[in-house]
Parts: sequence; structure tokens; C-alpha cells
Amino acid sequence: MNTRFFVAVLQMTRVFIHELLSRHPEITTVVQSVNGAKTSLLLGKQERMLFVNAYIAQQKVEAAKSLLRTTARDVREISDALSFSSAAYFTRVFRRQTGMTPTQFRQMQAVG
Repeated sequence: MNTRFFVAVLQMTRVFIHELLSRHPEITTVVQSVNGAKTSLLLGKQERMLFVNAYIAQQKVEAAKSLLRTTARDVREISDALSFSSAAYFTRVFRRQTGMTPTQFRQMQAVG
């Protein structure tokens, strides 16, 4: 596969995922939209390879951080707004990526 073509496909995929995330997609929507490449489509350079579902989770956590900093919404409301299956799963994903729970993150932002 031509490198230029591959880079163009990756860029279009990123844009596509960001557009879908703005409408709170389920991972299955993205999977169907990229020909079922659930775990084989990579986004980014070799040193930053992320599978589609991990990339989406990363983007959702970034959105959650912003909501935690700028709103008074509770964790469940943020979890629902970002289409996590439950507040507990959202907390697990958030902790895995940041090393703290959403509540701890918000408290740390308030202090700092």
C-alpha cells in the first residue's frame, strides 16, 4: 500500500470518528462504518498506534475532562452524555487513562 494513500486514509478516519463522536456514537457504528475493522485499523504513527476502540475511548476521556472542569454535571450525567454503557464503566476507563477517578480529577482541578 502506498504510504501517501495510507496517511490520507488515516486522516479521513480521524475526521470521521471525530464527527461521529460529536453525535455520541456507539463503537459498533464506527466499526460498521470502517468495514468491520474493529481491532485492525490503526490511527497514527507506529509509536502512537491505537486501535479504533482505544482511540474513541481516549477522545471520550478528553471530552469528559473538559466537562469535569467546566460544568457541575455529575459523573453519571457525563457518562450518559458520552455514551458509556454505565457510570461504573466510564469510571474504569477514565481511571485506566488518567490514574484517577473522575471525582478525583474534578477535585484536583478545583484545588489547582
